Amino acid sequence: MSSTPEQEFLALTKRSNLTNGEVSAVFGKLKPIKPEHFIRTWLGGCVDTNHPATQHFKSVHWAGKTFRSTEDVDPIMV
Repeated sequence: MSSTPEQEFLALTKRSNLTNGEVSAVFGKLKPIKPEHFIRTWLGGCVDTNHPATQHFKSVHWAGKTFRSTEDVDPIMV
C-alpha cells in the first residue's frame, strides 16, 4: 500500500536525525497551498535535521505562530 506525500511528510515529523535530502524529496512531492490557508494560530514543530535552530526553538519553548492575515504574522510564540 503506497502512502500520499502528506502521509510521508507526517511520518517524517515523527523521526529524528533526518538528512536534508530526505526532507527535500518528500517536500518536493507536496501540492502547493494558497497563503490564505495559513490564517490561524499554528502549533510549533520541527523537522529534525540536526540543524542548530532546532535546539534553539526547544530552549525558548517555541509554541507556534499566528497568521492574522497574509501580511500580519507573529512568527514566534513562546
